[in-house]
Amino acid sequence: MEYMMQEEYKPVSINSIVNYSDNQNIQKILSYYSIIPDEVVKIRSVYKIKYRNKYYCLKKLNHPNNKVSNGKKLVDILNSRGFYNTAIYIPTNDGRNCVRHKNKAYYITNWIDGRECKIDDFEELKKAISLLATFHIKSSMINTKELKLEGPKNWIEELKKQQNDIENYKRIISNKKILTSFDKLYLRYIDDFNHHLNLSIELLMKSNYLSMRDSVMTKHTICHDSYYYQNILVDSNGKLYIIDLESILYDVHVYDIAKFIRRIMYKKSYAWNFNYVKELIYEYDKISKLTKEDLEVLLAFLIVPHKFWKLGKKRYVKKKKWSEDKYLKKLYKYIKYIDKKNEFIKIYCDFYELNM
Repeated sequence: MEYMMQEEYKPVSINSIVNYSDNQNIQKILSYYSIIPDEVVKIRSVYKIKYRNKYYCLKKLNHPNNKVSNGKKLVDILNSRGFYNTAIYIPTNDGRNCVRHKNKAYYITNWIDGRECKIDDFEELKKAISLLATFHIKSSMINTKELKLEGPKNWIEELKKQQNDIENYKRIISNKKILTSFDKLYLRYIDDFNHHLNLSIELLMKSNYLSMRDSVMTKHTICHDSYYYQNILVDSNGKLYIIDLESILYDVHVYDIAKFIRRIMYKKSYAWNFNYVKELIYEYDKISKLTKEDLEVLLAFLIVPHKFWKLGKKRYVKKKKWSEDKYLKKLYKYIKYIDKKNEFIKIYCDFYELNM
C-alpha cells in the first residue's frame, strides 16, 4: 500500500547538505516516519539520512507505478527464503510502503554501509555473478499474484525493432547534406553492428528461446534488469548486497547474466576476452546450472549492439544536446572492440560447440 501525502505537516529541524527545496520535501516525507534527521546528504540519486546514530536511505521514484510494492514484497519473500543480501524496506508510521508527493514516490530502507563493486577486481565480479545466481534461485517460483511485474518481452520482436531503428538512422544520415565527424563514423560502422544484431536475432530464432520464454511465467523467473556493478554494494566484511529492485521483471535468467557481462566487456581490463566470460559463466553455473540452450541464448543477448543502437537514438531521434566530442568519445568506445567482439563470438561458439 502507498500513502498519499497530506498537505498539512509539522515542520522539523534539519541540518542538511542539500538545497532548500529538497529540504522542504524531505521534512514533509520524513514526518510520516517520525524521523527528525540530524543530517541529510545527497549521494547520487538517494539521500543518506542520519537519525539517532542510525542511517537510512531515502529514495525518490519519478514513475513509481507498482515498483515500491514489488520491491518490498520481493525482499520479504527473499528474506523468508534465507536470502539477506538486500536492503530492508521500512514502512511509514501507519504501515505504508511509501509516501506519494507531487506525482513521485518516496520510500526508505536501511542504509547499507558499503562501496560499489569494483569492476576492475575480477574476483569480486565472480562473487557478484554468484550472488546473481543465488538471487535467481531464491526469487523463482513466486506466486505471480503477489507481484505486478512486466514481461517477458519477445526479444526477437524487440531486436527487429532495433534493426529497423538502425536502418532509419542510416537513412537520416544519408539524407543530410553536410555530415559531421560523428555522422561519418556512425555510418561507417552501421553494417558491422547490424551484422551482430542479425546474428542475435538468428540465434534466438533457431534456438529454444521461445519455449524458454513461455516457461518464464510457469517457473516465475525474475530478473533484476539493472544488475550492474553500481547496484552491487560490498560491506567492510566483504558481504555483497543487491540494491535498486525497482526494475525487476519476468524474463529468462540469461538476459540478466548477459546484461551484467556485456557492460563489463566494454571495459579496457576485459575487452571481450573470452576467458573472462568463461570464468563468469562457470561461477554462475556452479550455483544455477546452465544448459546448452541457455548458453546459445546467452550469446544472442551478449552480442546485441545495445549501446550503439541507444547512442544512435540519442543522436537522431531524441536529439540529445551533447557536444560532438562527447558523442565521438562514446562511439569510439564501442567501435574499438569490433574485431575483438568478432573473435569472441567465434571462440565462444567453438568452446561451447554451438552452430552459427
